[in-house]
Amino acid sequence: MEGKKLVLILSISSLLFAFTAEGHGSQTFAGAPTSAKTVPIPGDCKKISSVLHMELKATEKMVEKALKSTKSVLKSAAIDQCVSMYDNTLYRIQQAVDALKAGDVGTLNAMLSAIGTNIRTCEDGFSEVGEASHHVLSTFDLKIHRLSENCLAISKLLPKA
Repeated sequence: MEGKKLVLILSISSLLFAFTAEGHGSQTFAGAPTSAKTVPIPGDCKKISSVLHMELKATEKMVEKALKSTKSVLKSAAIDQCVSMYDNTLYRIQQAVDALKAGDVGTLNAMLSAIGTNIRTCEDGFSEVGEASHHVLSTFDLKIHRLSENCLAISKLLPKA
C-alpha cells in the first residue's frame, strides 16, 4: 500500500511540475527569500499544501532509508559526509514542514533548496574519490534529489509574500 501512495504522490507532483514548467500560474522564487513574512494559505492552496506535505514526508522516508543503508557499508570519509548531510536534510525537512504550516514560503523554499544542496554535497564526496554514480548511496541520492525537486516545483504554486 505504501508503494501505491508513493506512486500517487510522484504522479501528482510530476503533473504539477509539468504544469509549472509551462508557466501556467507559476511564480518565480529567485534567490529563495528568507523573510519572516507569512502569508495565509487560501483554500485552493490547501490542497497544494497537502500534496507538498506528502511529498516532504516521502522525501523524509527516503532519507531515513538512505541513512539506514549506511550502517551496512564500509565506513569512509565520503560515507561519513553523506551521513552528516542526511542528518541535516532530516532537520531541513522538519524546518520546511514547519514553514509550510506557518505559511512562510520564503523559509520553505530556502529549506527545500538546502535539501538539494545537501544531496549534491553527498554526491561530491564520492566524485572526489572517483566513485561517482557507482556507490551504494547513488540510487538513494537520485531519488531524494528528484523528490526535493518535486517539492520545489509544488512550492512554486503557493502564494508568495
